[in-house]
Amino acid sequence: MASVTELQETEALLGQMLVPNTETVRAAVAELNNRLKRPAFYSLLLQLLHQHPLEQIRQLVAVLLRTKIVDMWNHLSEEFHVALKNVLLEGLVKEPSKLVRHSIAEVIGIVARISVPLGQWPNVLDFLFQCTQSENPGHREVAMKLFDTLTDHIGDHFRSHTATLFQIFARGLADPELSVRVASLRAVGSLVEWVTTEEEITTFGEFIPHMIFVLGQVLQSDMQDDASRAFEMFYDLIESPVPVIVPYIPIVAKAMLEIGVNQSIDMGLRQMALTAVQWMASYKPKLLVKHQLVDMCIQAALALTMEAGEGEEADDDEDDDGLYLSNHEFGSQMIEHLAHMLTYKRVWAPCLEYAQKFGASTSPLQRRAALDVLGVLADPCYEQMVESLEPLLQFVVRGFADPDRRVREAALLCLAQFSKHLQPEILRYHGDILPLILNALDTSVAEGAVSTPGDDKLRVKACYALDALCHNLGEQVVPHLPVIVGKLLSLLRRSDSEVQELAMSAMSAIVEAAGDAFIPFFMEILQYIKVIMAQENDEYLILRCRATECAGVLALAVKKENIIAHVPELMTLACAGMKLEFCELREYTYGFFTHIAECIGPDFQSYLPAVMELALHSCLSSDGVVYYDGEEQGTVEGIQQLKTLNPINVSMPQSFLDEKAAASHAIGSLAKHTGAAFFPYVNKSIETMGEMASFNYIDARQNALASMAEIVVAAHTATTQGAPATALHPETQKILEAVVAGLEEAMEHDVSRSVCAAACESAGMLAQGLGLLFLPYYLNTIIPTIKRVLRYKTSCQKKPCRRVC
Repeated sequence: MASVTELQETEALLGQMLVPNTETVRAAVAELNNRLKRPAFYSLLLQLLHQHPLEQIRQLVAVLLRTKIVDMWNHLSEEFHVALKNVLLEGLVKEPSKLVRHSIAEVIGIVARISVPLGQWPNVLDFLFQCTQSENPGHREVAMKLFDTLTDHIGDHFRSHTATLFQIFARGLADPELSVRVASLRAVGSLVEWVTTEEEITTFGEFIPHMIFVLGQVLQSDMQDDASRAFEMFYDLIESPVPVIVPYIPIVAKAMLEIGVNQSIDMGLRQMALTAVQWMASYKPKLLVKHQLVDMCIQAALALTMEAGEGEEADDDEDDDGLYLSNHEFGSQMIEHLAHMLTYKRVWAPCLEYAQKFGASTSPLQRRAALDVLGVLADPCYEQMVESLEPLLQFVVRGFADPDRRVREAALLCLAQFSKHLQPEILRYHGDILPLILNALDTSVAEGAVSTPGDDKLRVKACYALDALCHNLGEQVVPHLPVIVGKLLSLLRRSDSEVQELAMSAMSAIVEAAGDAFIPFFMEILQYIKVIMAQENDEYLILRCRATECAGVLALAVKKENIIAHVPELMTLACAGMKLEFCELREYTYGFFTHIAECIGPDFQSYLPAVMELALHSCLSSDGVVYYDGEEQGTVEGIQQLKTLNPINVSMPQSFLDEKAAASHAIGSLAKHTGAAFFPYVNKSIETMGEMASFNYIDARQNALASMAEIVVAAHTATTQGAPATALHPETQKILEAVVAGLEEAMEHDVSRSVCAAACESAGMLAQGLGLLFLPYYLNTIIPTIKRVLRYKTSCQKKPCRRVC
């Protein structure tokens, strides 16, 4: 037992943590950190948790125990372990403060995760069972929260009590106190993966109506975190191969649709509810059809497309910070998802009727919605739309003359979707629709004209539509080049940054379509590009990305003889951009390197050392990975890995992943276009691509597999100097064996179908590049694996295609 003096000192020290003085708190923290390294200090904390009259002190002690107990567990005596458990359980039922009680529960969860697997806390489960039957609702609530935590982390140790837990959660979902019902709802979710037997499936299924009822109460009480957790639980049930939710699909779908169209509920929660419906379309589409729910789903999505955004009742600027989809955007995307999953046959007719009905509405929101819906159907309903393309285009064209800017924007976006997906049929009408897009670019574009945010929004959409149309227009764009280039240059020189970015992207599409016909405009554009590629201010970095991309496209279009004199300056600017802390710029720069290498071929040799160093570094770098550590640290006997106790959340920005994918692609392209000069980089490149082939990003794996094939072919070409060969060079044979093993692994075990397809394509590249020298590998390894692909025996084919025909 600690002395009174020690206890008083500890109490005083903790009291200093509560003083509103930074220096006092900083000094107390430093002293506490020293004392927390001593096992004896924890006995003092335990006494204060047990008997101190001040809630703030007890709360602080509970927090300290929660954050430090794992680190110190093996340094604390068995006697202390027993005392701690007793004080915690007693505190759970006797603590009057809800805040402290919940903090004590968190400590119990941590200690249980250490002790229960070792058989060192046999009475904790019975204690929690008793708490669930307590007359005190606070006890029932905290017990449910502990069951949620413990079943999630050490649930295997509770499997023998499954029937009892089911009974407890059933009572909890019907508890008279909302807080207990909500805690029970969260706890039920942790049992989803436990359900295996027919009896468990039936029992768990009986929870679902109660879960929906509690979810409704949670939404009424605006408990957003609990509602989000409940929606995620329904996602798990829908995705699960165990048919728990199958008999309840009608009531779950109808409940989610009712939530989704209820405008009194938070927009994010409404979208989560409708996301559950989209998951049903993905994982249980036949059930939606069987229970005649498809029309209800479509009507709910269409209702969202007509909603106004926040602050959007008039023709003004939407409150769009880019963090989430507006409801009308979400509704359109839901329509597209349903069309993909349930086929156009079930979605096309009601959506076309909807568009025709509201296309001439007096409400601009309904007119916009009609165009939005047609636009998203261009991909999944291609066959139907090309059959009626002319009247559909006439419908869209009317939107260009609409008095409401939002409708004109929707018309541009719809036309962009038509241009992307209704190929090649849409090109027959380019003479009619291109002038409409160019007119939209003219809004307030004259020098000195006042440009409004609304004008900029319209021009952004116009640039996007121009990009989409011209991407496939080819030489048909040539007669329009003077007008298009002039308008885009005006935008690049006088518009806001977003318009400039889209204008530069559209310029790249024009250059690619025009090819060497762009040479008369080449120098004017190139000089502007050089200026932008030298910008280092954050506000211009996205525009610099687009300019870097355009420089590479321009090089391919105007051919080597026109660009070669400018390559040194462009490469210097591009390499300087790689030093900036901006992943997206590095991604676009790798595309630029690829285009320049393709354009100048072996002349790229002098740039290879610098570029390969950059590309290999990007592939292997972890600079963009952010680790979010929890509060509990350390390892304890009985816990296999740290993450079992303390999950580490890893965040990898999309731009970081795209940089790796672009670098992987660039390495293969450099191997293909630089010839024998690439040979010194073969081994390191193969090793790096081997690592990228197992990286947790589909695009990176696909690109790595393609690059591996390109590197092998480049090595073979270098060792044979292009002459016919009767055998593979030993170095080429060595890397080929490694590559074939990687391709076999990807075909057989990768869970992504697109990666499996990329591996098959890479095998074809090897066969084409090596000829008969590849035959032994083809017959012995590739052919047997491809047979398994054709028989649907590989990992990526275990889940059947979910689209309903």
